[in-house]
Amino acid sequence: MEEKGFEKDIKTKLMLSKYNDFMQEFKSCSTQEDFFKVFNSRPTFFKEFFDLFREQVCSNNFDLNYQPQISNGKCKSAEALFRCKIEGTFLNPAAMFALASYYNFEKELNILILNKICKDITTFRSKISPDFNVSFNINPQLIDRDFYNLFYSTLAKNNLSPQSIGIELLESSPFDKVNSNLIKNFINNGTSIYLDDYGTGFANIETLKSTPFTHVKFAGEIVSGIDANPQNQNIIISALEHCNSNGIKTVFEHVETKEELLTINKLSNNTSTIQGYYFSKPLDSASLVEYTNQLNLQEENLKEN
Repeated sequence: MEEKGFEKDIKTKLMLSKYNDFMQEFKSCSTQEDFFKVFNSRPTFFKEFFDLFREQVCSNNFDLNYQPQISNGKCKSAEALFRCKIEGTFLNPAAMFALASYYNFEKELNILILNKICKDITTFRSKISPDFNVSFNINPQLIDRDFYNLFYSTLAKNNLSPQSIGIELLESSPFDKVNSNLIKNFINNGTSIYLDDYGTGFANIETLKSTPFTHVKFAGEIVSGIDANPQNQNIIISALEHCNSNGIKTVFEHVETKEELLTINKLSNNTSTIQGYYFSKPLDSASLVEYTNQLNLQEENLKEN
């Protein structure tokens, strides 16, 4: 029997109240396995909560924020970040992706996100620049022939080129089962493949050498305070040497201070892309357009002067 509206609203509020009880546990989870242990502790509740979450995202009731990426003073790209609220309650993105994985919904969720990116990037290319690009995160274990076909059919449906959207492979899963030939196919098609959060999890020099990538993103854990951390500087220098020798572009995330920026520019000889609160927090699509056009105009005026 279908639930009446008010009964469904009450049930939703009760579930959200229980969800909030788990927020502290979610904060202590660093791996997907940690989240799975939490889900296993209350299987009935989390199955009901997953059904609520799935209904929400399948109805396109979620948002994307975009964090600008700055290169040579201009913003030509951004990272898409998933955001979802139910009845005003913000859902922990890492927990929701783990929940989607737990119930074999992760690939479908990523395609829903991809569809929304496609619509936004059409706006970005119209209002910012015709070559503006966006990247988004995905579990490397999902990279198979089915996802490959879904990815390119979604781009084609939206009249976008393979270069439009890059794929950031998360560090939280091992890369030993990743199909390197399929990754090469993505790259040969012109799609950027990022190794995300280098220096944490499975994103290390061994992975960098064994799997093809076009970009490496350095994690906040090694970027934070880099100006006063010689050990992390050496980790970065070693990775930069490999990247420079193999034509791999580099991005530094979570850059928050001028000292960090200056150190990174010195280490990379001003060739890296910068992402972080030093330049901008993640923005909604309209704010990204406004911010980027203002920044790029300032850079043009500086060149003219």
